[in-house]
Amino acid sequence: MKQESRCTETCSGFLFGAKPPDSLYSALLYSLWHYALHSAPMKKLLLISLLLLLVACGSPPTRQQEAADDQMNELVMYTMSLADTPYRYGGNSANNGFDCSGFVGHVYRHSLGISLPRTSREISRVGTPIGQSELRPGDLVFFNTQHTPFSHVGIYIGEGKFVHAPKTGDGVHTEQMQLRYWQTRYNGARRIRR
Repeated sequence: MKQESRCTETCSGFLFGAKPPDSLYSALLYSLWHYALHSAPMKKLLLISLLLLLVACGSPPTRQQEAADDQMNELVMYTMSLADTPYRYGGNSANNGFDCSGFVGHVYRHSLGISLPRTSREISRVGTPIGQSELRPGDLVFFNTQHTPFSHVGIYIGEGKFVHAPKTGDGVHTEQMQLRYWQTRYNGARRIRR
């Protein structure tokens, strides 16, 4: 009995670290492990297999997430490097200038190899809709600036800021989303991922 107790401590320490389970998921795994140790051999094998499957499925995809975060960081850096590029209606290149959707399309094509539709309204139908509280760098933010929903788009860069190509006579620059002008015209956000 003493050896079984030591095995339980060692294995639960391996599965859950030195501290007891602190979430429902951890508690479920701990319970399955404890039950498996005190079951008949065939049940034990089945329960341990189930436990290993749950542990494997419960692991976060950290390398994929890190790669996606790195790509978005590069996208944001490239976005900011285009500051002061002049606005040009219908423009979609750093050499000749950008309109808002041309700017967003250029950045996504250059940074991620993703081709987006040409207009902000069409882009607003791509990707996954997200709430304003869920915004992460690289997400697209949409505004109603011409009395038409989704008539303007920019790239969120974090800390409540986005970069966009606003209008004739102005260049690409950063804006605060908290400004009343942008708050009253906000239409939503989308996350585009490869």
